[in-house]
Amino acid sequence: MSLRRFGVAFSYYGNSFHITGFSLNPFLTHFIYGAIEIPAKIGVYLLLDHIGRKQCQGGSLIITAVCIGLTCLMPPGHWRSVVAILGKGFSEAAFTTAFLFTAELYPTVLRQTGLGFCSFMTRLGSSVAPLVILLDDFWITLPSMVFSFMSLLSGVAAFFLTETTNIQLRETIQEVELNRDFVAPRVTGEDTSTYSNGQVQQTQDSNQDQEEEPTPAQENNHLPH
Repeated sequence: MSLRRFGVAFSYYGNSFHITGFSLNPFLTHFIYGAIEIPAKIGVYLLLDHIGRKQCQGGSLIITAVCIGLTCLMPPGHWRSVVAILGKGFSEAAFTTAFLFTAELYPTVLRQTGLGFCSFMTRLGSSVAPLVILLDDFWITLPSMVFSFMSLLSGVAAFFLTETTNIQLRETIQEVELNRDFVAPRVTGEDTSTYSNGQVQQTQDSNQDQEEEPTPAQENNHLPH
């Protein structure tokens, strides 16, 4: 998860700061980069519950990597600017998904600690990104290649995480370790537990395993008259 959050921030700020080599002036490029975030956030809001957190996170990162990689191969012009703007939009979609996905992956007892560590990795990625842009003094396409590779690596890593859509959040570490394949619906009208292999295990009342204690009236019936 830390690699994913690092890659999300690294590619996002790399796109935001690396605005040279396009057909637009830097001020207009910054304006369009900010405007593209609005439809990106709306798209995440509409698609997140339909395609799942994992697919939205990994897919947006991989598309971001493809867009950044294409800018390395395209000559300066309007089409290169369009591809770069699309990459910025998908990187924003990955950033928006990461906030929700990260909070749902950690169990309750570790959620604050985990979010703090992932926030540290996010800040680290945003700090390293401007330094990578300085590599264009050695090779003009090297920063874009680094951003593309890191975004691709983070996107692939996101598909190894657990899907959390319509899943009851874990409370303890034991639930994460012992029930890795366990899938519990968030809202259910039955007292059942659904597993990923399709089996349904009916939960039993714990009182059935315990003997009923006799009431005082029952004890008096057993006393000799």
